[in-house]
Amino acid sequence: MREQVLSSPSEAATGSNQLVAIRRVVAVAVVAVACGKPGHPVTLFDGIPSRSSPSEVRSLVEPRSGTWRNLEARKYPATKARTALEGEVISAGTVRHLGFDGELRMHFVNQRLRATWFCTPRTDEYIVALQKKDGVHLGKDGEVETDGLRVRRGNQTEGLTCVCWEDVGLTKELDDWVWDNA
Repeated sequence: MREQVLSSPSEAATGSNQLVAIRRVVAVAVVAVACGKPGHPVTLFDGIPSRSSPSEVRSLVEPRSGTWRNLEARKYPATKARTALEGEVISAGTVRHLGFDGELRMHFVNQRLRATWFCTPRTDEYIVALQKKDGVHLGKDGEVETDGLRVRRGNQTEGLTCVCWEDVGLTKELDDWVWDNA
């Protein structure tokens, strides 16, 4: 790599701006390549990346709530006829998002985060806030899907209406496994 000597602060700023621009172009190219591949991670609730391990997600959410409770765990060992499948549903308890308190639940498939649910008694108001902040507009049917991410309104727990963020690729893997092994 060739070292460049800059003669003035304005020249340094121009060089710095060029470097920032180059980094942005490279970052956009990397994201474009990643998005073109099936099975890329997507951003779920409050910036949590899908396909993260339970320990990675725990380090992100447990400090906010102080809770990490396993609600459900299922293991289906591999047989000659099927591949193994492991599923877990974890509650992070009550967290605050966009000024709303609600329960955060996460679903892992084979140690990869597939979906997050935020369940609040004020779901309608929360969806309005989500639309304002993140530009997430749930259609007439209560869902939107883009770039491997599905955000939808649905019932998850004890009759509460929740907002769910799910990795479409992992959901398809799970659905295919269920279909193939039903």
